[in-house]
Amino acid sequence: MTGRQTDVNFYLEMINGSGAILLAIVLAFFTMYLVEQRRFRKLSWRETFFKPPPGVALLMPMMAIKVGLLLSRGSLWIWRQFGNGGHMPAWQMDLTLAGTAITSIGLLWLLRVISRARFGEWPWIASASVVLIYVVFNSLGFIP
Repeated sequence: MTGRQTDVNFYLEMINGSGAILLAIVLAFFTMYLVEQRRFRKLSWRETFFKPPPGVALLMPMMAIKVGLLLSRGSLWIWRQFGNGGHMPAWQMDLTLAGTAITSIGLLWLLRVISRARFGEWPWIASASVVLIYVVFNSLGFIP
């Protein structure tokens, strides 16, 4: 990467970096909110994960999404901004893939939380199934 402001990659990485920075800030405030709610409501970790009050029930998957996005976006940003987009080290690829998996799990978790009362379990299961089919077909080369 040349770092010239006319370079499209410069703008893309500036956007990616800005997103990663904002994700870190949002995650810090989400964490403070979770700590505050656990203390105020005297929630155990078990209650936090398995029988949370509505605000915490929404917060937990959103935190997972933010962690995943921060890992994948941050890893890609560092690779492109400071590694010039050359060969990506294995640890960075692992971090990107882990972030993507965490984001996907968080999105399915959030879908489950917001749709379960009205629609039951099928929305998140169907969504996971569609994504799994896409990954399998793409891995096998059926999707160009």
